[in-house]
Amino acid sequence: MVAATSGEQLAMHVAFSWDPSLFNYRNMLGNPYGGLLVEALQRHGYSFELISLNPTGDIEGVTPGWVWRNRGRVHGFHLHWLQGITNTETATKAWIQMAAFTFALLLARVLGYRVIWTLHNMLPHERPHWGVDVVGRYVMALLANSIICHCEYAARAYTRRFIRRRNLFVIPHGDFRNAYPADVTRQEARRELGIPEDAFVYTSFGNIRGYKGHDDMLEAFKGLEGDHLRLVVAGQRHQFYEGVVGNESVGDPRVLMHEGKVPIDKLQVYFHAGDVAVFPYRDALTSGAIITALGFGCPIIATRVGCIPELLDDTGAGVLVPPANIPDLRAAMRDAQDWNLTERTRAAHAVADTLGWDRIALQTMEAYGPPRTR
Repeated sequence: MVAATSGEQLAMHVAFSWDPSLFNYRNMLGNPYGGLLVEALQRHGYSFELISLNPTGDIEGVTPGWVWRNRGRVHGFHLHWLQGITNTETATKAWIQMAAFTFALLLARVLGYRVIWTLHNMLPHERPHWGVDVVGRYVMALLANSIICHCEYAARAYTRRFIRRRNLFVIPHGDFRNAYPADVTRQEARRELGIPEDAFVYTSFGNIRGYKGHDDMLEAFKGLEGDHLRLVVAGQRHQFYEGVVGNESVGDPRVLMHEGKVPIDKLQVYFHAGDVAVFPYRDALTSGAIITALGFGCPIIATRVGCIPELLDDTGAGVLVPPANIPDLRAAMRDAQDWNLTERTRAAHAVADTLGWDRIALQTMEAYGPPRTR
């Protein structure tokens, strides 16, 4: 694996695989990661166009035809999630799409394209066609020039599972502070959510999905005593989620459910209203929600999974507990009521300060490498 440095490289034109509706993060939709990374790289002379693994409208797909037509004009691909290939109605269609994608990457390598892939999760959390997902990881291990991992743990785990050791670049997940408004005060946020000023508030933000441990968090919270406590759960229920968390199934008046897609400009309301943010993941590699919370200065209670320990250990920004351990999670939530929140908030901001996009852009340039000259 490679610890990315900050050397300048020849700029290149890159086809960037991202949901076009989320790419311009200033439209206040979805995950701003792609737009922030591209903006940072553009400051170094790189240029980009969107490409999709699930093409719709004007955005083309990664196909052998596209690769052939754009040889010499486009220098490389930067790919992210592969679900656009594998999330299909039938396994047969998924296998056909994976075969075409693999041939496109083979052709791209022959023609001199650079292929870069960012590993956001080891495997998709919901896997309707598990075998295709696994094969997709092996395809990237074989054909990518560079693979970007967000922590040392991710690089080691990928090497163990998919037997890829060369050109693994460890580059942290960047912060989101410049993407989200942050002008609402604590008092205004609590007033908007109907939360008393003297309440102690646990905030949970993110899509409601089985691997995120919402059920564990709810069970842990219900065991805490105190009418002054509030748990605010804000997020959209995933279509495959079958747990107990929902507007009509909580059974505790101290729990405030805000189920549905959260407008990006409303994120500040939930994090500014909260005293701590809780992320009880049962399994995860990286977490954009934790990155978001840190940017708002919100102290963290999370589980010791994936990249989270490397992000938070020895920072003072939060406490980590074992995954799927309700007693330890409850104890951490109880102890948080006695935290020095001013110091914890300062520590959270300090962690976010280390995740600036300018440094990440320089590291990503190392992973991109120079385009082949013709």
